[in-house]
Amino acid sequence: MSYHVLSHIISKGIIESLQSYLDEARMRDWGFFPWKD
Repeated sequence: MSYHVLSHIISKGIIESLQSYLDEARMRDWGFFPWKD
């Protein structure tokens, strides 16, 4: 496996975990950021 593919998979995992974290935070703080969907 090349370094480029490996770094792509790692960054994809980081982005997905960040998105899930932001989704949970958005659920908790619903109404605090009304301009976000």
